[in-house]
Amino acid sequence: MRLKATDEALHDNVVDKLIEARFKYTATDRDIKKLGVENGERAKFVVKKLDSFDTNTKKKDYLKDLRERQIVSDKVFEQIKYLLRR
Repeated sequence: MRLKATDEALHDNVVDKLIEARFKYTATDRDIKKLGVENGERAKFVVKKLDSFDTNTKKKDYLKDLRERQIVSDKVFEQIKYLLRR
């Protein structure tokens, strides 16, 4: 039997841990991942962090890194774009 079919919560937890290990998440990365997606908290945090960088290159590199390491999902990315346009 497959783990996802028998215990989806455990399956999701295992997958999250494997992603964390693969991308060598830091404590800050894990804290960002704990922020809400639906309520926009993760996007707000990332935008605040982007504002702290002094060049567009640094901002793009930071955002690209978060996307590649699956800290910023497509949904969060759309929220970030919306917040930056305001």
